Amino acid sequence: IESAMIGLAIFEPATAIPQIIQIFSSKNAESISLLSQILYLGTTLMWLLYGVKTKSRPLIVTSFLWMTSELLIIYGIILYG
Repeated sequence: IESAMIGLAIFEPATAIPQIIQIFSSKNAESISLLSQILYLGTTLMWLLYGVKTKSRPLIVTSFLWMTSELLIIYGIILYG
């Protein structure tokens, strides 16, 4: 089950890729809430810390990837929002 969860941990954050592509290709992020993305980032940070504390590799992987996606979206909002 660990391997399946690692796969899911990689796949799930990849669902944000279309949003990231949309922001940077259209150079428009006006309809995306910066506050929401910052809150998502904060909760993901808490999940990452919990994953590190509990030594849960799938949780660490997915949290790190989500944070990367969220930071790219936030950057896009700041740049094009």
